[in-house]
Amino acid sequence: MAYEIDKRLTELTVRDLPLNRRQQLSSYLNVEQILMSDCGLARDYRGIAQQLNLSYSEITQLEKLFDPCGSLLSYQQVAKLSVFDLFELLISIGRFDILDDMIPVILDDVIIRINRDHNQSEQKLVPIQHESTIWYDAYVCYADSDLDFVRSLTEYLETPAVGFRLFVRDRDLMVGNWVYETFARLIETQCRRMIIILSPDFFKSHDCKFQSMFAAGLAIEKCQRILIPIIYKRL
Repeated sequence: MAYEIDKRLTELTVRDLPLNRRQQLSSYLNVEQILMSDCGLARDYRGIAQQLNLSYSEITQLEKLFDPCGSLLSYQQVAKLSVFDLFELLISIGRFDILDDMIPVILDDVIIRINRDHNQSEQKLVPIQHESTIWYDAYVCYADSDLDFVRSLTEYLETPAVGFRLFVRDRDLMVGNWVYETFARLIETQCRRMIIILSPDFFKSHDCKFQSMFAAGLAIEKCQRILIPIIYKRL
């Protein structure tokens, strides 16, 4: 009997998944499987990549990463998939264990999202627009505790002598609730690079992890150097 996926999962894209759901997917799919699926695909993140026609070199680059599945989920062609479509890919590689564990909790996310959209109760953050489209030389990714350093760095890099234009969320986002779709759209369409401020608190931040992994995924997809690390405080 064929495995049936709830149609309500078409209401949610991979990009819309909360960070904890992405991490849960990674915990399953990052573990490389020895046995292949019935159709000859790897039963881990590589099998998803193969079905999306990623090249051998792209998959090889993913294999070198600490969180290959997290980076794969950040690829534009993956992020825009519905969760329903992603789970169909999981069926193709025989990962019914993931479906059994994740469908109930993600359906809860779908219900929350539908109710939120219906009631218009969540205000999305959007960049403050002074022009029709603003281009930034870099998005600055940092832990909240490092904001003072970020302000000093920004003040220097945006001087006329240097001439950079940076996106700093505490300065350039309207007051509201941070959502991951906002960041993804911003870094894909308006920022050329990402500066990451490395510190002990950076590595403790789920937001910093998501943002840097998303940018790393874009870098692989576009074959460009996007991440620019700055060591602020050593571990």
